[in-house]
Amino acid sequence: MHATRILAGAGSVRRSAFFLLLSGALFLQATGARAENRIAFTKMTVEHCDKLIGTCTWKLRCDVGQPVPFDLVSGAKLGTAGSVAINQAFRSIPKFPTTVHCGLSVDDGWFSTSWKKVADGTLEIQSGGDYTLELAAKGEGKVEVGIAADSIELGPAATNPLPAKPGAAAGKRIWIGLYRAEEAGQAVVVGLDWPAFKAKVDQLAAKGVKVIRFKSYKDGDKIFWSGIFRTLPEEETVLADLEWEPFLAKWKDLTGHGKRLIDLETYDNGKKRLFAGIFREGNDPHSLWVGLNQQAFQRKWNELSASGLRLIDLNTYRSGKEQLFAGVFRSGVGTYGLWTGLTWDALTAKVQETHQNGTELAQIVTYMEGKERRYAAVVRSASSAREDLMRPLETAAFSVQWGDLAAKGWKLIDFATIPEE
Repeated sequence: MHATRILAGAGSVRRSAFFLLLSGALFLQATGARAENRIAFTKMTVEHCDKLIGTCTWKLRCDVGQPVPFDLVSGAKLGTAGSVAINQAFRSIPKFPTTVHCGLSVDDGWFSTSWKKVADGTLEIQSGGDYTLELAAKGEGKVEVGIAADSIELGPAATNPLPAKPGAAAGKRIWIGLYRAEEAGQAVVVGLDWPAFKAKVDQLAAKGVKVIRFKSYKDGDKIFWSGIFRTLPEEETVLADLEWEPFLAKWKDLTGHGKRLIDLETYDNGKKRLFAGIFREGNDPHSLWVGLNQQAFQRKWNELSASGLRLIDLNTYRSGKEQLFAGVFRSGVGTYGLWTGLTWDALTAKVQETHQNGTELAQIVTYMEGKERRYAAVVRSASSAREDLMRPLETAAFSVQWGDLAAKGWKLIDFATIPEE
């Protein structure tokens, strides 16, 4: 089964440095999972300084969760529209939501420094994402404090052992993650059932934090969901648990009203194949193809690539004895490639090639071909030479690695799980 629709318009593909973590071989006890949630103060921007001549001299003191406050900015001379980078972070935030409190002072001394507190502000941060705390004082000016938060939440299904198959011991769930160097904050949610996951989607969307990528997986006879969230201005529509024809009808309706599918997920609930999708505002050319074998999908990819479309989301799934592929395409430019049917060794060898030919991985998926694990990947023009391939990790170790990378400015942009169904 397949569907396609192409509309007139233009688009572009965002380029950024990234880091690849393939997770799965380092085993830690789930009960020892340590998530390095953090809050980073990124910059202070003066929207208005009320001095008639010259600049204001500012001090900014903040705390997170009511520990002892400390100075983030002290003695910065900034006038209207001035800003100063802060780049200081609180790591090991126990949990979200948490509260940020900041106090703003100005130097009103004539001959020596004399700090006068002019404003206080408090902001509750629900999860990872980007936030702004406004501090305003009548007669003194207005300041905005930029905050990037990173959070990870592991649901019970993420940390419990996999149900044991007859004659075998319970296994461990493995994660594949793709990371990129970004300043923006993010929230990661792993292992919730659909009602809980959809509630999280709605809760964070109300704060402007939208889901950019989601995945489903099955443990026993239950479907669980994981997602990556970040702050975005565009409206989103998130759908799930639809059979193909109802999903296709929704796709046609939403794309006809200025929305574009950015992420497709398909899964078998034990009775039927279902589809889910994330739709975001857009009017560029696009296409959707579902249910093609590897050779047919490669031919379609070649055809659409020649017409100026780029694969932005790749899916693969088992239907009977056949491995099928599905893809979401949107308008794009630049060097572009698709790898399918790779063993691990072949994948790592080709990743090394990207270091020399100016390309990078944009997405990776994994599946079984007989008794062999295979990998497929989408490749694009490189934006940076910073790239690395790391060992697989089990859930607890994955959450630790996520926190360590987040502290270094690497953010999760795509992920998959093993076993995939």
